[in-house]
Amino acid sequence: MRSCHECLKHFRVAARLGLKLTELGISIPAVLRRAGLPQDLFEQKRVLVSTEDLFAFWKAIGAVSTDPLIGLRLGVETKTERFHPMDIAALSTENFVAGVKHMA
Repeated sequence: MRSCHECLKHFRVAARLGLKLTELGISIPAVLRRAGLPQDLFEQKRVLVSTEDLFAFWKAIGAVSTDPLIGLRLGVETKTERFHPMDIAALSTENFVAGVKHMA
């Protein structure tokens, strides 16, 4: 059985984050270079990074971007075609509680 420490060794980075960075005008190669990560990171089937690499990645985004609100912009998705069908179903309910119940 794996220990909790071993389970938290790597974190998944959503592949669509690369697309979002590009849409916001942030150079992915510059971010990866500054973070010391492989240039083909977003070409991998499953993007997994260590804790140190994850922090280096986010710090590099902040350093490469000139937008002081970049973290907020990356956390907002306005294109509904990228929403998971369950998310769309939950958003179409009358309130938050109904949405949570619908998702459950």
